[in-house]
Amino acid sequence: MKFSLTDFSFSDLKQTPPSKRALNIVVGFDCVYKQVRILRLFGLDFPNAVVQEFSYANHFLSEEFLTEFKGIFEEYFKTLPTSRQLACYLVLPDNAVAMDDVSLPVMKQSKLLGALTAHLQNEYKNYKELQFSHYLAGGNRQYVTFYLTVLRKNYLTNLYRCMAINRLYSKTASYTANCMLNSVMQFRPNFRKRSFILLDVKAEYTRVAVCVKGKTAGFANFMLGLVHLKDDKVLQENMQYDHDVADLAIINAKERAKMKALTVDEIPEDLADVADSVTEQLIAGMNMNEASADSAVSEVIAEAQEAKPQVNPLVSAVEDIVSQGEEEADEFDEEQAEEERRERLMKEMLEARKKKVFARKMPKRLPKFMLRPVPEDPKGVMYENFRMLIKWALLYNAQLKRQEYLPKMECVAVNIPAEYAFLIDMANEGEEKSELPFEYLGVLGNENVNGNLDLVGALYTGMYNKRQNF
Repeated sequence: MKFSLTDFSFSDLKQTPPSKRALNIVVGFDCVYKQVRILRLFGLDFPNAVVQEFSYANHFLSEEFLTEFKGIFEEYFKTLPTSRQLACYLVLPDNAVAMDDVSLPVMKQSKLLGALTAHLQNEYKNYKELQFSHYLAGGNRQYVTFYLTVLRKNYLTNLYRCMAINRLYSKTASYTANCMLNSVMQFRPNFRKRSFILLDVKAEYTRVAVCVKGKTAGFANFMLGLVHLKDDKVLQENMQYDHDVADLAIINAKERAKMKALTVDEIPEDLADVADSVTEQLIAGMNMNEASADSAVSEVIAEAQEAKPQVNPLVSAVEDIVSQGEEEADEFDEEQAEEERRERLMKEMLEARKKKVFARKMPKRLPKFMLRPVPEDPKGVMYENFRMLIKWALLYNAQLKRQEYLPKMECVAVNIPAEYAFLIDMANEGEEKSELPFEYLGVLGNENVNGNLDLVGALYTGMYNKRQNF
């Protein structure tokens, strides 16, 4: 039995385009900038679309965030007075959903979906708390592979409740990567049946979406954006990231080492010998009660004492009295020095915690044969910085090649402002040309579309990737 990507997708044939006359509202989230973004437009009048951004402070979908979310709508509708209920589209951030794949043996189509449900119930212990969407990614004569998108039901419930308080209800709910691809397929029809990697380059980061024959197959973010495409300085990638977590780990390790030095006491040799001997006996399997154990310990101690040279008690007492003064002075000096050392170490650890002094980050030193010549013109410098984005795209492509059921990627589609379009041409020229070509998306009808692929794409959730919605 042979399966294709179009199987189990007959509902996609019935397309539901967005209304061209009604007021369309799209609610989305940017977790990098911590913003709730609301798009408002009449029909499909994208040139006059209005996007408003509202900042929030708490972790996404926490109780504190939900309180902020309700307040944002109250503020928003002050500028949009209405007495009627409004429909909207909801776009969840990518980090609110998870993606997974499931391979099942080939069977009749009438039993396949039941087998998939049974598999998910067995694999996901909290199955009842989750909502799944799926599509058939591929298969052969032995097995078929489904691609899944998973979401916690309470995420939607909590968001819907906050929206309902302000008389706003959602037509559909999707997620950022899926809506981004919807926009591409709507405004670039030649991409609808292709497999490609989409780079949506924002100001300080880049969003990645993987498309397989018109279906969303993956997503990611990396912290490189337009601000890194400088024309006066070639940047080193390792200098563009903060390593606070690693730095803190090093400091904590050093502090633990210092604390260990403060608390470890030496075991007297006699007691150590006794402990080792008793341990050996116990390991040998001796069956002893408390009395016999005490007896064994006493025997070991007695043996240790017998092994020591015998001294005259009177002579020993005289020697102790003579040396007592000297020993007391030496012990006092040692105790005082140890106490001072402990206090000094404690002060150093407290100061390190307060100051959080991290080691200065240094650029990587590469051998000469790995160094590229520094361009003299601004465009060349910008391209050297753009190569960091190229590297990430090719790394994602290399990872996708490991998935046997996914087809080969055809290109990397790049959504970037027009003034940076020359970088795409440079990426495809001469020695820089890779096995995966780069394609510039161009202006998608209007700059409002290019700048808001996720929000605009939500309007087309009834036309593309319908099985990726919730």
